[in-house]
Amino acid sequence: MPKLSQTAQAQRRARILDAAERCFVRSGFHGATMQDICRQAGVSAGALYLYFRSKEELIEGLSQRDRAQVREEFARASAQGDLVEGLARVLQSSAIDKPIDKVRLLIEMGAQAGRSAAVSRTLRECDADIRGALEETLAAAAVRADSPDHPDRRSRRHDDDGGRRVVLAARRRSGFRRGRDGPAHSADVRRRDGRRDGASLPPRRRFLRAAARAHPRNRAAR
Repeated sequence: MPKLSQTAQAQRRARILDAAERCFVRSGFHGATMQDICRQAGVSAGALYLYFRSKEELIEGLSQRDRAQVREEFARASAQGDLVEGLARVLQSSAIDKPIDKVRLLIEMGAQAGRSAAVSRTLRECDADIRGALEETLAAAAVRADSPDHPDRRSRRHDDDGGRRVVLAARRRSGFRRGRDGPAHSADVRRRDGRRDGASLPPRRRFLRAAARAHPRNRAAR
């Protein structure tokens, strides 16, 4: 059997992750089996285990893909002329307009994190990476705004300050801070937020959703 090219391997890996996502949404983490995922992806068991040896590794793969997508979106937002508006679009698509199946997957992953140390570690790493990506985006924007060569320094400084205000408001509302993402804090967020669905989401999604709601455009619409 000829060896797959790197492109073909990447496509197969993505197909397996897509299949795992559908199976986890439909049957839950415990209800979905590796055999189900094989059938959904149209691959043999040997091919599946070549890429992922367990359902925990599949969650790790899904989390890695998620953080890579968010990083790309932050990079595109940073490249735009209006940083606040660019971040608002990212936050809107990542936290408010997300398809219901994606939300169900996130809730399922968050629930599994309470049962599995490996999944909990994976999601914490993903949360930290996404938080770091956002802070890097804001830091890079601040450097550009301070540059005397920037064509519109005052406007960019205003945009970057606005972006930081959105992030700080999101942190306060979501509790997305180091060492504050455990079950007790989730209960505290639920009491303050008044919505059980918010506390059931992983910390990064609480943060992104809160950031989207903190954007001036969305505050004005309420």
